[in-house]
Amino acid sequence: MKFITTTKNLDLFIDEIIADDTGHYIALDTEFVRINTYWPQLCLVQIAGSKQAAIIDCLAENIDLTPLKKLLYTPDIIKVLHSARQDLEIFYKLFEEVPYPLFDTQVADSFCGDSESIGFERIAEKLLSRSIDKTCQFTDWAQRPLSSQQIEYALNDVVYLREIYEILRSDLVNLSRLEWVYEESERMYMAESFIVDPAKSWKRVKSSNKDARFWARVKELAAWREQESQRKNVNRGKIMKDDVLSNLCLTDINNPLDIIKIIGLPSQYKTPEYIEIFTQMLKNADSTPGADCPNKFIHGHLTGMQKEKLKEILNHADEIAKELNVPRSLLGNKDDIIKMMLTGKNQKLQKGWRKEVFTQKVFG
Repeated sequence: MKFITTTKNLDLFIDEIIADDTGHYIALDTEFVRINTYWPQLCLVQIAGSKQAAIIDCLAENIDLTPLKKLLYTPDIIKVLHSARQDLEIFYKLFEEVPYPLFDTQVADSFCGDSESIGFERIAEKLLSRSIDKTCQFTDWAQRPLSSQQIEYALNDVVYLREIYEILRSDLVNLSRLEWVYEESERMYMAESFIVDPAKSWKRVKSSNKDARFWARVKELAAWREQESQRKNVNRGKIMKDDVLSNLCLTDINNPLDIIKIIGLPSQYKTPEYIEIFTQMLKNADSTPGADCPNKFIHGHLTGMQKEKLKEILNHADEIAKELNVPRSLLGNKDDIIKMMLTGKNQKLQKGWRKEVFTQKVFG
C-alpha cells in the first residue's frame, strides 16, 4: 500500500495503474468531512487496482490532484464504487465531469436479488464473510496525522470493494445482467444530476402540506436558501431549517411583522430588511399562475378510476419484480409509474433494460 502525499508520487501511481492491463478496473472511494459546510471537504481518495492500492492525502501541502483525471476519465478502466453519489459529487466539483465508466456495487447487488440500499458493511459481510470495524466510520478525516487504524479502515474500503466487484461481476454475467448495471450506473449519475439548481431545491423540503400555493412559496424561499448556502458554504439548516421555512411560507403577508414571531427563525433574519425581502418573495410566489405551481403530491390528485389503474399496474410490477428477483422500486418508483400512466411518457421507463422487461409488458 502506498500513502501518497506529493503530486509526483500521485502521477507515478496513476501511470502504474493505467499500465496494468490485467484488471481493467479500479475500486474507488473517498473520505470527506461535511458537517456544517455546503460543499464537502475532500480528505482522502482511496484507489485499488488488481495488483496495487494507494491512499491519497488530499490535504497534503501543495498536492495537486490533477493527475487523477487521467485515471478517472480513461474509458478502458471501469470505476467501481459503492453507493457512489457523494463520491462522484466530489469529483464532479473538482473536474466538472463525472468519472466513467461506472459500476456501482450497491446497484449491482440489487440486480442480484438484494435491496436497493444495501450498505457496504452488509454487502461485505454477505459476500466476503468479513465484519468491518466501524470505529473510524465517523472519524474526523480532516485531522492530521491520521492514525494507523484510520489508514487501515480507509484502505480496507477499496480492498474489500475490489473483491466484492469480482463476485458481483461473475454473478451478473451468469444472470446476463452485467450491461444492466453499467446502464443503470450511468443513468443514475448523469452529469446533470450534479448540477445544483436552486429552482429545484423545493423538492428537498419536508412537509405534508398539499396546498399548491404553499409549495409555490416554498419554491421561492427554498431557492433563496440554496443560494445563500452555496454563497456562505454552510449547510441549509444553518441558513434556515425546513420547519422554519415552512412556517414562513404560512405567514400572512398582510401582517409581515408576524415573521419575527416564527420560532427558530435566526435573529439575523428578523431585521426590517429581511422582513421586506421575505414578504416580497411570498408576494412573488402568490402571483404564480395556478397551473405553474409545483406539485409534490401528484398521486393525491388521481381520480378513482386512475387510482384503480395505478393499483393494477403496481400489482403487475410486483409480479415482474418477483419473477426477476429484484426490488419492485428498481423497476420504477410510484411517481415514475404515475407519470407514465398519465402522459404515456417517462424517459427512465422508456429506455434500456426497463423498457424491455417492464414498460412494454405493462404499458404496451
